[in-house]
Amino acid sequence: ARACAPVFLQRAWEARICNAFAFLFQIMSVEYAGEESQFTVDPRMLREDEEEADGEEDALFQKYKTQRVPAPLSVGRVADGARGGGRHLSLMKLTSVNMFGFSYGMIITTMGLVVLPKEVTVLWHSKHSLILAGLLALCGLSQLIAPIVGYFSDRCKSSFGRRRPFIVGGTAGLSISLGMMYWARIERLQSVYVLFFFIAMVTITIAFASFCGLALDVVHGSSQIGEMSGVQSALVLSGSVVGLSLFSSFLEVKESYFLFIACAIASAFITCVASDDAPLVHSTLPRVSWSKIASLYYLSPNEHGDFFWVCLSRTFFYMALCANVFTLFYLRDVIKLSDDDTKLEESTARVALVGQAASAVLVYPAGVYSDKRGRKHVVYLACVLMSAAYIGYLFARSLGAVFGLAVLFGLGDGAFLSVDYALACDTLPDPENAARLLGLWGITLFVGTLAGSLSGGMMLHFFGHEDPQTHHYSLDGYIGLLGSAAVYMYIAAFIVKRLKTVR
Repeated sequence: ARACAPVFLQRAWEARICNAFAFLFQIMSVEYAGEESQFTVDPRMLREDEEEADGEEDALFQKYKTQRVPAPLSVGRVADGARGGGRHLSLMKLTSVNMFGFSYGMIITTMGLVVLPKEVTVLWHSKHSLILAGLLALCGLSQLIAPIVGYFSDRCKSSFGRRRPFIVGGTAGLSISLGMMYWARIERLQSVYVLFFFIAMVTITIAFASFCGLALDVVHGSSQIGEMSGVQSALVLSGSVVGLSLFSSFLEVKESYFLFIACAIASAFITCVASDDAPLVHSTLPRVSWSKIASLYYLSPNEHGDFFWVCLSRTFFYMALCANVFTLFYLRDVIKLSDDDTKLEESTARVALVGQAASAVLVYPAGVYSDKRGRKHVVYLACVLMSAAYIGYLFARSLGAVFGLAVLFGLGDGAFLSVDYALACDTLPDPENAARLLGLWGITLFVGTLAGSLSGGMMLHFFGHEDPQTHHYSLDGYIGLLGSAAVYMYIAAFIVKRLKTVR
């Protein structure tokens, strides 16, 4: 019961007398029932202690002894009040806890838009679209580990906390893998590069899946889920903007691996230090059962309700988003930029930078707005803007027009990302298994990336009529690629429309 004290002794002047009530709290027993918990005090012991308490302490205890507090996020108890409860968290606190999202955004965005397209042309001589699609499919495949990570994270009893061990371990594995990718690039070892790229994606997924569970732990029981989602998305986009800015100015691809390592370690350190991830003292969740691992991937509209439709909508969103991975090829083949490697690489980074900057401007205020006015119409606006940008790319013939469309696309992307995490949290069918379910939600990235990258790569390869001399693609391939992406966006918006528990 001592661990419950910080839940309702929140103000500074109350915290100062917490020690005076330590004995009283030790004799309290806590019942958990359904949505709420009720403190129950032994009347005989209460009378004895009330005779000894002075007037001020007794008045405060009488005020709080029957107060209801939110039940824990997972069945059981964590030490020292690890969750946010009803506290209002400052913007600085939310930013510090979500700092790992900064490195995640930098690595994932620049890896997909700049690093991989460039490395494909360096390590392979032809069939670049299919090879790039295959690497993206591996990236999506790595997401399958997320529910398993969440399953074990929910049950972790490490003294370091439930989430932090996975964040630290994932970051360490990511750093080693990035170093090996750099070595494989220098030695031109294609198979080794692909192997450690896959390991890097698995380890960053391990860290990010635990990070998502940690972020939800922090705001559980408060009205700041939308704000948390906005801060998280803003940091992801900020990482993307910083990474793309560096590529568009002076950073070379071969140097990026060391930047990724340093950024991942620094951001993971800040998140782990800032988070209140106390150890799990007791849990009534079922023991780890390998026979149930397969069931972690089960999702149905009947059992999971709106959470199923949120995941399905997100799948189509990422199917559409995969079209951006072929930006370098689009600028080379449709806009007719020079084949000079440096100029093409910098232009690709600048186009992506403009879009990410527009996203970063909108994502936080849109998240706060969605807490007050609802999330559905934010998704509608996002999908309309992004699909319009995709159609516009088919008619653009200058780099200036591409930059304008990138702004339009970025605004839509920021609007969607501002409510992406919040929609998942709003519709969680079983908060006691939050990390596992959010891992399942993360798999939508796998399904969407796999389907979107493979279909996009095949459209360019089969309909784009690759020139055997220049290895460029025709406009027909991009009509199929961008047209299908616009359709996927409209499908994502239509699915969100059917949500019943979200406004």
